[in-house]
Amino acid sequence: MTNRKTLIFFLALVGLLGEGLGVKQMSITKAAPMTNAAKPLVVDNFEDGDMTTRFGTIWRTYTDAGLGGKSTAEARIVDSGATGTKKALRLMGRVTTDFQFGFAGIAMGLNREGRGQVMTRFTGIRFYARGDGDVYQAQVLCAAVKDHNEFGKEFVAPKEWTLITVPFSQLVQSPFWGQPVQWTGKDVRGIAFQTVGAPRHAYVLEVDEISFY
Repeated sequence: MTNRKTLIFFLALVGLLGEGLGVKQMSITKAAPMTNAAKPLVVDNFEDGDMTTRFGTIWRTYTDAGLGGKSTAEARIVDSGATGTKKALRLMGRVTTDFQFGFAGIAMGLNREGRGQVMTRFTGIRFYARGDGDVYQAQVLCAAVKDHNEFGKEFVAPKEWTLITVPFSQLVQSPFWGQPVQWTGKDVRGIAFQTVGAPRHAYVLEVDEISFY
């Protein structure tokens, strides 16, 4: 009987101490069911300080020059990445209306041959972005698209690092030009980031910690 009283007193004392010290009381909950979500696949975090992706491919800039435009794009690795990391990728330049719908961007491929890969085990892409507060488009490049009317989603590049999540289900092609194709996720060949709107006298976009999730 004495042992029982001692145990009750001890448990009560622990409870009081826990409340006094701000200790949260533990509760037992049922474990969450296992999911079939794929482990994130890192595309690039730029910590190696170069323009080579985790796939051994290169980030390459592009502009509207082939359409008569004079927009510019310069890419470099810079310090002060997202979430306390050391490096990030910066894209900057200007967008003109020498080509009416001026644009500039940067893209990478999942392999050097430009072949599409099956990515149906993933839900979408995510990355951190910061910049000039203007609008850009994240694109997932697919082999089925032959006229550069890529699947994409617009996002704003805030002044501070912000996590951007782009589910595949929200990717769309432009309805104003190009040949629409069906999204399958079975022929993904790369990722791109592109300006939206012209003219842009000066644009600055930084991205970091890019992955499929």
